[in-house]
Amino acid sequence: MKRENILKKLAPVLILIILILGALYYQFMWKAVQEKKTGFQTYELEDELLAEQMKAQKIKNMEKVIEEQKDKVTIVADYNNLQNEITELSRILSGAKNYQLEFDDATTDGSIIRRNIQINFETDTYASAKGILEELQNCKYRSLLRDINILAKEGGLQSTNQISVTVRVTFYEAVTEEAQMANLQEYSEGSNETN
Repeated sequence: MKRENILKKLAPVLILIILILGALYYQFMWKAVQEKKTGFQTYELEDELLAEQMKAQKIKNMEKVIEEQKDKVTIVADYNNLQNEITELSRILSGAKNYQLEFDDATTDGSIIRRNIQINFETDTYASAKGILEELQNCKYRSLLRDINILAKEGGLQSTNQISVTVRVTFYEAVTEEAQMANLQEYSEGSNETN
């Protein structure tokens, strides 16, 4: 009987101790292990690895393009580079039978100056016209070719001996103190593009 009374008195204490031990185990062991397991999920690591591999591939591709293009680097010259641009155009167009240049006024948007030049030239063959256009595209001064129109005077492009080409070239120049003092017209989409 004494034993039974002692067990009856100790039973609630033992149950309480077991519950406390269970709560402590849950809080500090089981919960911590589950948090560690979710922290080590491999799919997150695989996604990160894939993203890093893609980034490394992009960097390799950019380095390759830079290496290929380093001889083709164009210059954004300072404002009023027109004389050098004309000299470069004269060199490029020397292979044409004849050519004509029409200049628009330079415009600015505050950070860059645009100088549009309408070029009309004639060549004997389509190949020479294409060569001149490629040289214009690879001009050492930063530019953009637009509105290219190639016309064969007789027959087709491959069979004629007179090709007429019209192209609009926009040269870009850097804003300088001289440009700010020149009070250039403000650039807006479409301005000086249809003159």
